Amino acid sequence: MRIIVSGPLHAGKTTRVRALVEALAARAVPLAGYLSPAVRSDDGIAGYDLEAIGTGERAPLLRRAVGERGGAPELTVGSFRFVAAGLERARDIVRRSGPGDFLVVDEVGPAELEGRGVWPALGPLLEDPGRSVLLVVRASLADAFRRRLGGRPALVRTDDADFEKRALAEIAR
Repeated sequence: MRIIVSGPLHAGKTTRVRALVEALAARAVPLAGYLSPAVRSDDGIAGYDLEAIGTGERAPLLRRAVGERGGAPELTVGSFRFVAAGLERARDIVRRSGPGDFLVVDEVGPAELEGRGVWPALGPLLEDPGRSVLLVVRASLADAFRRRLGGRPALVRTDDADFEKRALAEIAR
């Protein structure tokens, strides 16, 4: 099962998915994966942390690349750069997820469409039709990820008033 959760940029996707993860945990669904809550500063969003589902362990994942030049291209995306240790932790969480786990990856974006970011760990796992995976994707990239995944993965939008109900129904299929 493949589910894409999509919503506008900076519109609460992680908050909505966190509530969904809590609802799944209350139903004793075996979970793996991570959320990517925003890290805010006086200037707005300074980056995103990786927050492991189940343990709550946090690590820096993305930070603004302000004033940086000459950084490793494989670690940059837009105005952000991946923090190498956080990116490796994200890949490790994905790799360690088991076949019976419902894997949540918040979020995949332009880097993953290019085969970078968490994709080296996630891509091979997505080839297993028996794996259950929920990918959080900004709305502008949802169609590109649906094409990449093939098989018409379910699409649930976080701005849908019945988001949690619809997502739970897709997961129950």
